[in-house]
Amino acid sequence: MNEAYQTVIAASDEERRDLFLGTAARLGTAVQNVEKDFWVCWTLDALFNGLEPGGPRLLFKGGTSLSKAFGLISRFSEDIDITVFREDLQQDVDVAELEAMSGKKRRARLDEIRDACRTYIDGPFFSQLQARAAASIPDGRFRLERDPDDADGQSLLLWYPAVTAREGDYIRSAVKIEAGAKSALDPHTPATLRPYVDDDLPDQELEVSNVVTVKPERTFWDKITILHGLYQWHERRGVLRHGGQRVSRHYYDVHRLMQTKEAPQ
Repeated sequence: MNEAYQTVIAASDEERRDLFLGTAARLGTAVQNVEKDFWVCWTLDALFNGLEPGGPRLLFKGGTSLSKAFGLISRFSEDIDITVFREDLQQDVDVAELEAMSGKKRRARLDEIRDACRTYIDGPFFSQLQARAAASIPDGRFRLERDPDDADGQSLLLWYPAVTAREGDYIRSAVKIEAGAKSALDPHTPATLRPYVDDDLPDQELEVSNVVTVKPERTFWDKITILHGLYQWHERRGVLRHGGQRVSRHYYDVHRLMQTKEAPQ
């Protein structure tokens, strides 16, 4: 892992707050966004460079990958979407095989993949990330827990030692790690990313390398598929799925991607 992060983590609360406030003023954004972005990047460093070698491979995907790994969108993305390589969970099956199965067999196979992923996330993944956080964050000022809102049991919440939080903040002081093993794995590429505060620390280099990331063109089609599903839901039921919550981000991401060379012509 990048030891430069320890310089920031080991600083006093006041020093960290001043750093985050300065970066927020430079960028014209909420200071809570800057602080959370720092911990999102630290968490990605822990996942891709701090877990024990030889474990299942991970793949970074979703909207946060578009902003942090490729700089293609400007919205603040606060969660980390991770795909675990199925074959490393002894669940080696490709999309074509799944599509060839009957509905009942496909659902049963997908349940097996989900259960294998949950076992890994709830076991070795949890314990290794817990140990990494304990070694990096002084005085046990963090909490790693299962996300109670994830019925599939594949998501974790890493509560970090916030110095900018205020009661009633929309941005909660936790990084959500949303995992799964059903997504497409290709195409992907190693990426390097940096937190917002990196530009305000000229004597430190906070880059996180070796983050294996889904390429934007794959994310584009994933977003299109999501929007198609939301449209079909509305057509059949006459209401927005989940009350329309957290939907606009997909439209925004597709809009921005269509303005780049990564979008299909």
